[in-house]
Amino acid sequence: MNQESHSWQIVGLFLVKNEEYSIEWAISNVLDFCDRIIVCDNGSTDRTMEIVEQLANQHAKIECHHISNARDSHTFIESYAGTSTWVFAVDGDEIYDPVGLRALRADLLQGKYADQFKLLGYSMHTCKLAVEQQEAEGYLGPPAKTVNKLYNFSVLECWRNPPYERLHGGEIAFKAGCDSEVRLQLSKDFSWDHAPLRCLHLCFIRRSSLQMKTSEGYMRKNISDLSSRKPWLVRMWKHATFALSFRRYRPGRVSAWKMENYRQGELRHLPINSFFTGNYSDHWLACELSDMNR
Repeated sequence: MNQESHSWQIVGLFLVKNEEYSIEWAISNVLDFCDRIIVCDNGSTDRTMEIVEQLANQHAKIECHHISNARDSHTFIESYAGTSTWVFAVDGDEIYDPVGLRALRADLLQGKYADQFKLLGYSMHTCKLAVEQQEAEGYLGPPAKTVNKLYNFSVLECWRNPPYERLHGGEIAFKAGCDSEVRLQLSKDFSWDHAPLRCLHLCFIRRSSLQMKTSEGYMRKNISDLSSRKPWLVRMWKHATFALSFRRYRPGRVSAWKMENYRQGELRHLPINSFFTGNYSDHWLACELSDMNR
């Protein structure tokens, strides 16, 4: 399948809450990749939306929305089903490599991956950032779980009503010849150093001045961990034996799901020099990282 380059577009969709240390870096690094960026704030009480609104005033492609439920973030991209659109969901703790995205954008606009439903790359679940050395310490996915959310909406008839947040489950119908398993793992063809789709997932790093350190560091729970539709007793039963789950899923603890899925494999130290080449102030970044690593 190949379509003319002018018919494709890339829409970024952020869902954020209290990400003041990372949000400018996250948005700036995907700014050139996306044709439109939608930021949905789910009740931030720090400077997150102040920063986003400043960026929106500088870049017309960025728009801000306040939502009261994370599920509402999905409504902003439902109308793209069946159109030549790639929807790129980015969390406030996901920092993408703008150099790799530049090459990937050219491929997407030329229809190179038009027969795929989802593209997957690398995720570095980051425990520490060394700015001067331009290096990250953490766990690499794969083998750990990846967090890339880049979806081809042209193969869809519809995608509605996710239970927790955008692009996570719900009512989804595909056009003939495609299904949810039609996905391409780019890490099979590219090393970390040359991958077009790779991100620093700052799940173990402080993202806000309001975020308090726990015994497990700065890891926050997933939205699904906090949802009233998924009680902790149900999660306990589904994920493991009763005795093991009772220890891991006590209410109020950090996300055991993240511990199990993101801390896999060996602790790695990887170069991240190209992650600092976006539209982001290196001086401001260094100041923020001093708090993020603290």
